[in-house]
Amino acid sequence: MNKEEIRKLAAEILITLTPEEEATFAAEFAYFKELAKLLEALPNIDEKEPMVFPFKVTQTYLKEDTPEESPGAKEILKNSKNAKDTFVVIPKVVK
Repeated sequence: MNKEEIRKLAAEILITLTPEEEATFAAEFAYFKELAKLLEALPNIDEKEPMVFPFKVTQTYLKEDTPEESPGAKEILKNSKNAKDTFVVIPKVVK
């Protein structure tokens, strides 16, 4: 990914990068491309099941769920400066 592509991507997602950040992003992207090449080189990789988490872990520390009464939308939206009906109005962040 060259610097022009990085600038275009940054503009599309509405962020501004310094030249140092652009260079860092380019280096990190190149590193991840190399990692992807290593994965592609693994034999029979297409036949493997995707892993969500690499370890088998049994969680024993979670507490039991107990039903509780939750406040209504009006009560929750009292904390918002930009509430309309039962929604929070936010600025548009994508094209």
